Amino acid sequence: MKKLVWVAAITLALGFSAPVLAADGGALYKSKCSACHGATAKGGPMAPGLVGTDFIGGDAGAIKDTIMNGRAGGAKKYPKFALSMPPFKVSDAEADAIVAYLKGL
Repeated sequence: MKKLVWVAAITLALGFSAPVLAADGGALYKSKCSACHGATAKGGPMAPGLVGTDFIGGDAGAIKDTIMNGRAGGAKKYPKFALSMPPFKVSDAEADAIVAYLKGL
């Protein structure tokens, strides 16, 4: 009986992990990214929009790499935005959550 309770608890925890991860990604996006990319990721005064772009539709690893290591040369592709994207100090799990959130927009 004890084994059954543990199996049920683990199953429930795993079943709820994806929505929790997505919620954390939204909160992380809001705190780390929205000041530049806008609250709805459609662009802001400091950075271009992300929604519906080939970048967000592409490789999740490239998005994660950009979050964690930054991105230079933003002014070449988007002359309106003079700044490059700085790297953010987030954990792998936090970066994955942000990527999942962005992919879900």
